[in-house]
Amino acid sequence: NEGQKIAFHHLPSIFAPLLTEIKKINPIVVIVAGTNGKGETIYRLNATLAAQGWKTAMWISPHILSLRERMTFGTQVISYAQLQQVLTQAQTRLAASGTPVLSYYEFLFYAFLLAVGKERPQILLLEVGLGGRLDAVNLLDADCTVLTSISRDHQAFLGSTYRAILAEKLGVTRPGQTVLSALELKYLRQIMQQQAPRDHWIWQDLFQENILHTTDLYPARNAALALAAAEKIQHQAALRWGGPENKRAFRPVPSPLWPGRRETWPKKNQRDQWLFIGGHNVDGLR
Repeated sequence: NEGQKIAFHHLPSIFAPLLTEIKKINPIVVIVAGTNGKGETIYRLNATLAAQGWKTAMWISPHILSLRERMTFGTQVISYAQLQQVLTQAQTRLAASGTPVLSYYEFLFYAFLLAVGKERPQILLLEVGLGGRLDAVNLLDADCTVLTSISRDHQAFLGSTYRAILAEKLGVTRPGQTVLSALELKYLRQIMQQQAPRDHWIWQDLFQENILHTTDLYPARNAALALAAAEKIQHQAALRWGGPENKRAFRPVPSPLWPGRRETWPKKNQRDQWLFIGGHNVDGLR
């Protein structure tokens, strides 16, 4: 954890030229944090906004089958040619500046931001890799933060208590901006209620608003969270970028499919199927 802190403190100066370029584009920045549900939520969110006609860019971690999965523009993953170009450009720029070696994750995020500079999206969707406060995506100021869930995971880095883990996730929030959450535990929601006025962010609790209920399964929670976030983001985007927000028919989209996540493969007997769902902690498996 100490090593991660030291590394993060060097990132602002390393990424400064890229961050300046991104600020000129002035996209709506959305950061999706949480223990479980980040992937499905951000995929749904991207698909919904893209269907509304917004120009989006999406960063996810990890990838399952191909490095290209980490970088999506609209609904298409980055091409092999463009990926090769931004990876080479990232390596050249970092070497020329005498930058110390970045982590694998940070180097790829650097390359992604190079691609963002070329694509110039209106909405930038970023999934946290680990935690939030010390994650490279936190170099950008979130206009909207989406918090999916809190469970015990990566405790060596994030702490072993729900309060400590939540604090790391909330490190991506910004004063005056919106935070949407789907936290079931009343204890965590009480912490959020206390922290929102202290840190000056606008909190929308989907359980308190009866949009979600404890009987809802995780996929339903992710879908509801993505839709609520899409509505908030679309309003912000219409104000910033213009466009007839009220003329766009807003509707949820079907759950997008992507490799290794709810993917089905037929078995040899053709009657049954393998169903692949990634899980990296007890709650995710449950």
